[in-house]
Amino acid sequence: MKWKDKVFEVVLKSLKKQNDWTDIINKLKSGRNDFGVHVGIFAEPYLTLIIEGKKTIESRFSINRISPYGRIFKGDIVLVKRAGGPIVGMFLAGEIKFYSRLNSKKLKEIESSFGEQICTYINPNFWVTRATSKFATLILIDRFIEIEPFTINKSDRMAWSIVQNRLLSLFDS
Repeated sequence: MKWKDKVFEVVLKSLKKQNDWTDIINKLKSGRNDFGVHVGIFAEPYLTLIIEGKKTIESRFSINRISPYGRIFKGDIVLVKRAGGPIVGMFLAGEIKFYSRLNSKKLKEIESSFGEQICTYINPNFWVTRATSKFATLILIDRFIEIEPFTINKSDRMAWSIVQNRLLSLFDS
């Protein structure tokens, strides 16, 4: 069984205990793909801040246009994988903001508007290490839940993987 196939099986099992995820359970069981499923790699201390509910926006900065930029949408499922470890939680993507052609002015705007929710105060070099970024994705963390940890044999070194693409219709906005 490929790791991406295993994800759906384990997610369904984990969600059975979550009453407020019934809508997602029904979507997964129906085989509909009007939502995406992603695996994000999360390092400490940010993982703990998400679990504690202190980090409410996930941010991904990059020099190149890579996932999740332009590939994640409100309502998508994000599986939270501990760096070097198992998947330990999941959340629904809330509001999404994409930024391109980043420069110091745009980075300062992101910092002043979202720095607290991103928890940038944890790392004094947060903005220095992102100074050369050209793209940013901000994802509002909605309905985070911890799940029984499970391991996947993900061998690529990507910090973000797409398990299922959202099938967009001509009428999606």
